[in-house]
Amino acid sequence: AARAAIADTRARAQAAVTALRAEIDAADGTHAVTKMLGKKGSLSPSGELADALRKPPGTIAIIAQGAPVEDVSLGGYDLDDPVYLSGEFRRGNAVAVCVDVTPELRLSAKAVKDTAQEQETAMGEFPGPIMVIARDNFVDEVQLAQVAADGATAVILPLLLNGEEQTGALMAAAAELGLDTLVSVGDEAEVEAAVRLGASCVCFGDSGVRRAEELRQLLPEGVICSHPAIYAATPPSRR
Repeated sequence: AARAAIADTRARAQAAVTALRAEIDAADGTHAVTKMLGKKGSLSPSGELADALRKPPGTIAIIAQGAPVEDVSLGGYDLDDPVYLSGEFRRGNAVAVCVDVTPELRLSAKAVKDTAQEQETAMGEFPGPIMVIARDNFVDEVQLAQVAADGATAVILPLLLNGEEQTGALMAAAAELGLDTLVSVGDEAEVEAAVRLGASCVCFGDSGVRRAEELRQLLPEGVICSHPAIYAATPPSRR
């Protein structure tokens, strides 16, 4: 069942890549992805993600992420508006905002671009702009180029979906596009693979806190890790 689920996810991701490539071809060289790919190799990741996540013992670094909801706050704000959330996350001292790009979980088709543009409005202020991390079922460099063109500064790469070799290729492509990376892992074998690939940041997915702590013990010194914890004030059916 798990293999079937992964195969289905990969098939949907490949279909999205095919559609994006068709859109790029139809634009005849004017598409934002084409322009971003033209910069490939001249860019380099900032390394700011690892620095932002590295905190003293006993403290935490928060990566905030919005989720589609139906409710509004007492102030009447749209709680799944990426622009509103972007500013709230920054003022709430998050070190980064994660934007899900998958069609079923994204807040809008322009969520990455809107979030990045909102962060730019805080340039020169305190708190200043925070990093924008894109999350998707990434299987191809054109997907990475799309979120880079939209203003993302980092991406989460799912190792389970691509395997070690392809994840390494995507890490290299992301670096050439100026993107920092987190490698998503879920068991011992994937942790070891991420370490072999030279990942500086890993994200423990599909695991509880205790399991994540066990996996963390396998990481060499200097590798930063994160674990997703979701707190929702909305009913479970709306999470």
